[in-house]
Amino acid sequence: MKKIILFLILLFFSFSNYSQAEIKEPGKINSLKCTIGALEAYFELQENLKKKPKHKGVVYLACDTSTGEYSWTWQSSKTIEKAHTKAFKNCSKNSKKKGNGECYLFSLNEKIVWELSEDKMENLFKIHSKKKRLLPNTDAKPIFSDEKMSDFEKNIIKKKDPSSFLNLEFVGSKNLKMEESDPDNFNLYENVYIYKALYKNNHQITLRLHPKFNKKKVEDIAYNLSYAIGQLPYFLTKSYNRANIFKNKIYSKNDKGKKISAAAMAAPNGTLIIDITSEASNLKKPYFQETLLHEAGHFVFRAISYSDDFKFTRNQDSKFISKYATTNIDEDLAESVVAWVGLRCKPERIKKSDFKKVSEGIKNRLKFIDNYANKKLVNTYPMECNF
Repeated sequence: MKKIILFLILLFFSFSNYSQAEIKEPGKINSLKCTIGALEAYFELQENLKKKPKHKGVVYLACDTSTGEYSWTWQSSKTIEKAHTKAFKNCSKNSKKKGNGECYLFSLNEKIVWELSEDKMENLFKIHSKKKRLLPNTDAKPIFSDEKMSDFEKNIIKKKDPSSFLNLEFVGSKNLKMEESDPDNFNLYENVYIYKALYKNNHQITLRLHPKFNKKKVEDIAYNLSYAIGQLPYFLTKSYNRANIFKNKIYSKNDKGKKISAAAMAAPNGTLIIDITSEASNLKKPYFQETLLHEAGHFVFRAISYSDDFKFTRNQDSKFISKYATTNIDEDLAESVVAWVGLRCKPERIKKSDFKKVSEGIKNRLKFIDNYANKKLVNTYPMECNF
């Protein structure tokens, strides 16, 4: 009986000494990992407050030091009390599901109020500063609409410009699996026309044309596309290894996984997937070579488009080159490559007013590509480019 009473007394004191986190209570858990994780919420909140200047906002963070797991919630509202109430409630609900512990106040408006040891706080602010530099510049607007971009780029390469293309060889027709709309999935086609395009410096590209093409026109299509690829600066030309050529709609997926119609796609291993009936990649249109420039931009720069170096670079510019460039960072760099070729290789074909707009609006992106070209000692034949 005495043991039971003693147990109940100890249990009572353990509960009476237990203090649950209270709303507005700043966190004091000395964990750099958890607080670094909360910076994501902090920056999301700052973007929200920028769009809604009359709002106030808070971030609440739950941190389990034993596992390093954390969860956070941010909330903005016209009244700070309402923001506190909603954020604390939602944070507590989420942390309970995940078992991350109690929720404490991480930041109030722009101020981080979480308490860390001096050395960890110093490290947090260094990381905060670096992450802030890499955030997208939400004030940047496109220089050109997509329609105006087509006008800007349509004369960068002209039909009679020289090419590094040498000749075309017909390999034959055979049943073949090749990528179409989804670069990860292959469809089997019967009697695919196969050509080999040869270029200077021993580069070659395999062209595979859909069997639906008129047999009499197949060679002309293969020749025209091969010649056009050779009109690009050579370091872009040699990024092409294969071309899957269709006369039907092809589709890519946006960042949300939604299917969208595409004129062309840069698939893995230097494979171009192209619908030549599309407006942007129609071989008879004056700007289809610029579509090839864009896709080559993906091939050459995809590995570094998401680098911290390029993220920081683009955030220093006041503009995007086009509306399409705002889609994501990968498209941004590919579109910037088109502009770079225009300004550095064919400046006489760019309107003076457009030249000025682009030179000023995306000057850091252009310098980024300049630096790449100089570092790699790129070959720009058959163009003469100054960078």
